[in-house]
Amino acid sequence: MNMQRMAAILAVAAVAATCAAPAVAAATAEDRALCGDSNAASDRQIAACSALLEDPAEKPRYAAAWHKRAQAYYAKSDFKRAIADFDEALKINPKSVATWSNRGLAYERTGDHEHALADLNEAIRLDPQFVSAYVNRALVYYGQRDWTRAGTEYEQALKLDPKNGLARDGRRNVYLEKGEPDRALEDFNAVIAAYPAFAMVYINRAKVYFLKGDLDAAIADVTTSLRLDPSYTRAYAFRSMLYGKKGDKARAAADAEAAGK
Repeated sequence: MNMQRMAAILAVAAVAATCAAPAVAAATAEDRALCGDSNAASDRQIAACSALLEDPAEKPRYAAAWHKRAQAYYAKSDFKRAIADFDEALKINPKSVATWSNRGLAYERTGDHEHALADLNEAIRLDPQFVSAYVNRALVYYGQRDWTRAGTEYEQALKLDPKNGLARDGRRNVYLEKGEPDRALEDFNAVIAAYPAFAMVYINRAKVYFLKGDLDAAIADVTTSLRLDPSYTRAYAFRSMLYGKKGDKARAAADAEAAGK
């Protein structure tokens, strides 16, 4: 076989191989929008981010796509895949404070407190003003039942962001675990003053009143919660129990019936 014929055969083979290779579909504007939309359904967000990650033209957006897809997996409680995607995002952008913080939270959900703390420490080292990292580190300490350290983290988060609801909620839980219901009440009162139409806060404050033995105050808060959100049937069950503690059998029975509807 002469060299010219050999070259022709190789050229044809190369063309055939190229034609046989599956074409990579280009990511669309909708894919970009969905990948970045944290309010989108998790499966749709995952598909959109995957489309970006399969498109070489989207390489400048890869770090963000890995991060967003990781968050979507986290929302589905698929923490191992979330961690794997956060890994990829950090390979591209190791200075992303949010990625370190979010991977730390994902590790915490798997029970890996050691890696969780390592990631959150790194996030805070990179940006000592990053509030979410303190809140997430508090969650790790809370999971370890280290109330003192958890409380310290929530306090630091509130120094940086006094209106941070997650930090205030967490601090209330710490107060209750430490047997300090009065301090928890101070936080509930502050939240209710700021958000008087938030029904669930009244339920939570009612639980504190119950722990303190103030049944009338607890009933008043549950009643306010039901006025704001009549659909929350568990509140009827709670109030039924409270009426029962007071010996008011008629109201307890009425609320028990409402809870069962």
